[in-house]
Amino acid sequence: MDDIEEPDILVQRLHQIAVRHGLNVKDVAEKCGVPKSSLERYVRLKGAKRPGIDALIMIAKGFDVSIDW
Repeated sequence: MDDIEEPDILVQRLHQIAVRHGLNVKDVAEKCGVPKSSLERYVRLKGAKRPGIDALIMIAKGFDVSIDW
């Protein structure tokens, strides 16, 4: 068994969104209306924090995706 931990699916999806749109963390935060410092905590590869429902909704609306994606 590998001891390399796979990033959380939410972290992977946030990275996918940023790459797809050619944005950095600051740009993503501005587009979604989420504080940059909060978004940085959500996209950490290790020890990422989970956003609350309000932040998830803001991110989903900012990128026109469903929150279950």
